Amino acid sequence: MHTNSQAPSPATTIAERLSGGEPYIITFGGQATPWRQTLADLVSLDHALADDVVAVDRAVAERLAPVSTDLLTVTPRGSRLLDDEAAPVAPQHRTAADGADVSVPGILMAQHAALASLPGAGIDPTAHTPVGAIGHSQGVLGVSLLQAVQTGDRESVIEVHAIARLIGAAATRTTRRLDLGTVGESTPMLSVRGVTRSVLDAVLARVPGAERISVGVTNGRQAHILSGRPADLEGVVTALEAAAARSAKARKDRRRGGAVLAPVTEFLTTSVPFHTPLLAGAVDDVAAWAAACGLNEKLARELATAVLIDPVDWPGLVTGALGTGSADPVRTVLDLGPGNVLVRLTEGVVAGTGTTVVPAGTAKAIDDLDRAGAAPRPGVDRSRFAPRITRLPDGRLTLDTAFTRLTGRSAVLLAGMTPTTVDPAIVAAAANAGYWAELAGGGQTTPAVLTENLEGLEKALEPGRTAAFNAMFMDRYLWNLHLGTQRLLSKARAGGAPIDGITISAGIPELEEATALLERLHAEGFPYIAFKPGTVDQIRQVLAIARAVPDSPVIIQIEDGHAGGHHSWEDLDTMLLATYDAIRAVSNVVLVVGGGIGTPTRAADYLTGRWAEAYGTAAAPVDGVMIGTAAMTCLEAKTNDDVKQLLVDTPGIPEDSGVEGGWVASGESIGGMTSGLSHLRADLYEIDNSSARASRLIQELAGDEAAMAARRQEMIDALAKTAKPYFGDVEEMTYLEWATRYAELCVAPHEGRSATRADWAD
Repeated sequence: MHTNSQAPSPATTIAERLSGGEPYIITFGGQATPWRQTLADLVSLDHALADDVVAVDRAVAERLAPVSTDLLTVTPRGSRLLDDEAAPVAPQHRTAADGADVSVPGILMAQHAALASLPGAGIDPTAHTPVGAIGHSQGVLGVSLLQAVQTGDRESVIEVHAIARLIGAAATRTTRRLDLGTVGESTPMLSVRGVTRSVLDAVLARVPGAERISVGVTNGRQAHILSGRPADLEGVVTALEAAAARSAKARKDRRRGGAVLAPVTEFLTTSVPFHTPLLAGAVDDVAAWAAACGLNEKLARELATAVLIDPVDWPGLVTGALGTGSADPVRTVLDLGPGNVLVRLTEGVVAGTGTTVVPAGTAKAIDDLDRAGAAPRPGVDRSRFAPRITRLPDGRLTLDTAFTRLTGRSAVLLAGMTPTTVDPAIVAAAANAGYWAELAGGGQTTPAVLTENLEGLEKALEPGRTAAFNAMFMDRYLWNLHLGTQRLLSKARAGGAPIDGITISAGIPELEEATALLERLHAEGFPYIAFKPGTVDQIRQVLAIARAVPDSPVIIQIEDGHAGGHHSWEDLDTMLLATYDAIRAVSNVVLVVGGGIGTPTRAADYLTGRWAEAYGTAAAPVDGVMIGTAAMTCLEAKTNDDVKQLLVDTPGIPEDSGVEGGWVASGESIGGMTSGLSHLRADLYEIDNSSARASRLIQELAGDEAAMAARRQEMIDALAKTAKPYFGDVEEMTYLEWATRYAELCVAPHEGRSATRADWAD
C-alpha cells in the first residue's frame, strides 16, 4: 500500500519527490513519436550513453545473425539500426514516415536512452521502482525493456531489442505481402476524433468490408484509431461524413439537440496497420525467427501479439495502473516518450483526478526532472468539490457545497420562471424553508407590478429571510426598468427590499460592462451575483468575467435545452464536459446547473458528480441544482389544480426510454410532451394537449393563404377543442347571430360545452 503525501512545495523537484518515495507509474509511447530527435539529443549529451547504444545495436545484430538473410529481404540495412556514431543507419525520409522495420526498434532505442539518462537526473527506476509500468501500443516493448533493466541482466536487455527488430521486420514484410500499405494519401491507420465508440460502431456497420477493419486503439472517449486496408478506411471517412451531414440536418431541423456530430479524420503517417488480425502472419514470423536465434519464443510471440494484433484501450490501462477508484490511487505519471505525444493523451485520460503527468521523453524534459520550479502543476482534482454532509447547530444534517457556504442556503435552488415565480408567495415559501428562490423579472412589467410584488414578498418572508431576483439582460425595457436606467430594483434595495441576489439571465454582458455592473450591484447591496449561460461560448464569457474580479464570488447557473417552457437545443452534459475543469480552475466561481432535473436521483447525480462517470471521466460534482418546472406543482404555485395534476400525470421521457439525448423533436410528441413554437416563434416544450395540437397546425399553415383556405374547417375543428374556439365569420353574421355566439362562448368553453339558457340569470 502506498500513501499520498500532501501537495508538494513548488520548489520540490520531481526527482526529489520520486526518490523520496512518492508513488508513480512509468509510461512508454508507441508509433508516431519523435524518436530520432530524442535519441540524437540524448546521445549527443552523453558519450558513454552513445557508446552503450552502439554496443547494444552490435549485440542485437549478433543475436539475429541466423536470420540476417531474411532480414535483408525486408530492409537493405539488415539487422543493424545504428552506425558506430550512434546515428540511425536509415536516414529520415523527407516526405514519408519511417517504415516499421526502422521505427519499431528506433522507438525502443530512444526509450533505452531515456531510461539510461534518468539516474543522471536524480531518478533511478531500479532503486526507486515505480508502482507499475504500461505501454501505449508498441510501448509494451519499453515496459519489457524496463523489466530487463531492473533485473540487471544485460542479455535480457539485448533480447528485448532483438525482438523489437523482428517485430518491425515481420510487420513490414507481411504488409507488403498482403498489399496493405499506403495508397496515395491513404495509409493503413486512420485516426477518428470527435466520435464515441457507440457511434463509430454504428457507422462501421454501414461500411462495406467492415469485417476487415479493426478499432485498433482507443485513446479516449472520442478518440480512436482504425486499422485496415486504405481503401476500406476511405469508406469509413465517407460514411462518417455522411453521418455528420445527417446529424447537422437533424439539429437544423430541430429533430435533436446537443452537439452535432463533427468527426475529425486523419490518416496516420505509418506504413503498417498495427493492432489488427491482418498481421497474424507477422506474429508467426516473429516466433519462428526468435526460435531460430535462440531467443525466448514465448516472450517474442507475446510481445508481437501485443504490438501487432491486440487492441489498445489506453484509458483502461492508465486508470488500472493508477488504481483509479481505489482508496489510495497513484497521482504521478512519468512518461518516457519519445517526445510529448503520449503526455497529451494521458493528460486527457486523467483529467479531473489531480494526477500529474511528468514529461521525460526529451533531453530537456529529463533535465527538468531535478530543476527547481520545473515540475508541472497537477491538474484539477475534482474530488475537492465533492459535497459533504455537515450537522447544523440544531442537529439537522445538511449538504455542504461551495454554494451553501457562500449563501447559507440549500444546494437546491428555485429558479426564476415566468409566470410561476412572478408571484411572491412561492418565492417566499421557498426562501423561508432555506432555499435560494428567484422572483422572476419577466413578469415584473411595470413599476406598480414590481412594487406590489416586492411588498408582498417582504410581508411573506420571515424576519431575516431574503430572496433573489432574475433579471432579463436582453429585454432592454425590463432591464432598464429593474437595473438599468430606472433602477427600480436598486432603489427598492436601498429602501430595505429583501433582495440580496441578482441572476442575470437572457444574455451575458460584455466583459467591461459586466465588471462595472458587478461593482455597482455589490455597492447597491446585492452580495450574490449569478450569470446564466446556455452555451459553451457564454460559459467562457462568464469565466472571463470571473477572472477579472478575483475577489468577488461569481455564481454560474448553466441551463440546457431540456427545461420546460422556452428551450434551447443545447445539452447540459456536453457543455459541462467541454468546460468543467476550466470552471473549477477559477477559484471564485460557484457552479450551479439545471435543465430538466425533475427527480431527486438526477439531482443527486449532478451534486455528487456521478453524471460524468457515464462518459468515462472522473466524477464532476456541481455546487447546486436548479428546479423549475417541477415546482409548478407545489402547493404555493398559482398553477390551476387541474394543470398541476396534468403535469403530474404526464410521464415525459423516462431516462431508460432509449430516446437519443432525451429530446422531443420539434412538432413531435413523446410521453405526452411536445416541442412547439410560442407566439414569439421560439421553441417551447409544452404538454401535448388540444391547445398544442391546434398551435402546431396553425404554425404549419401560417403564411400560406391557399393552404389555410383549403384546410379552414380543420383549423376550426382544432380550435373548437381549446379554450379559445373560433368565434365565427363576423363579417357574415347578423347581430342576433353575433350576440348568440357571444353568449354561447361567455360561460363554459372550459367545460367543453356551449352556454345554455340556464347559465344566464337574466
